Amino acid sequence: MFRAEDISVTIRKRQLLKNIDFTCKKGEVTALIGPNGAGKTTLLKAISGDIPFEGKVTLHESNITDYSAKDLAKIKAVLLQKSNLQFDFKVNEVTMMGRYPYFSHTPSQNDHKIANYYTNYLSLSDHVEQVHISLSGGEQQRNHFARVLAQLDSNSLLPKLLLLDEPLNNLDIKYQYQFMEMIKEFADKGNSVIVVMHDLNMTAEFANQVVLLKNGKLQALGTPEEVYTTQILEGCYEIPVHIQPHPFKNHPMVLFNLQNNNLDNVSEEIYQLVK
Repeated sequence: MFRAEDISVTIRKRQLLKNIDFTCKKGEVTALIGPNGAGKTTLLKAISGDIPFEGKVTLHESNITDYSAKDLAKIKAVLLQKSNLQFDFKVNEVTMMGRYPYFSHTPSQNDHKIANYYTNYLSLSDHVEQVHISLSGGEQQRNHFARVLAQLDSNSLLPKLLLLDEPLNNLDIKYQYQFMEMIKEFADKGNSVIVVMHDLNMTAEFANQVVLLKNGKLQALGTPEEVYTTQILEGCYEIPVHIQPHPFKNHPMVLFNLQNNNLDNVSEEIYQLVK
């Protein structure tokens, strides 16, 4: 469905990305991970078309530059870390922004129905008349997530692509899991998600594929089980790592240890702690 080929980015003579290749199939969540400065956000901005890049990005076997802006907006949406929205738009108006590709002047009854659905879906129904910038950081993030989901709710039979840059910022643990469950549900409908993540354990739980970057270069690509090895993660994060099966779920769990490399008994200790 989606393919990034030989993606390189150079800004002010500094190469930020070099020859990155990966694909994202429909029905899958692909996570971009790596230490600070690895190039995760730069890669997301490149494949979303926000910054110039060398290489090729294809969506449904067509170059992404061949789509009109309106047509592309109906099959691809982006949720960035920060929004520059400063005007006194109300929550329901921000969600309605996701419907702009579908009407010229006045939203239809269907547009209102879809915007209301996602406002409720993100637990914002009590805030619809509240000014967006008066919300907490987490509530603003949920409002923007409602906006991009409303944007991709179309009659197009083509699978949709959702790009997210660290969407868990400003969210407490309850809404972090809610976000990831919604992202997984979106992918399970036959769509694709590419998301920048910092939490390796949350990534292991929800991602089908992991793209590991360091210093703008691809270090590893595969399932969490394939990428999460001591050698690979210690090489990227440069601190001692212990990897073990999650005590309750079927995915690897990563433990970082700066003090003691002897983690032979950690599985039993963690089990006692969380049981």
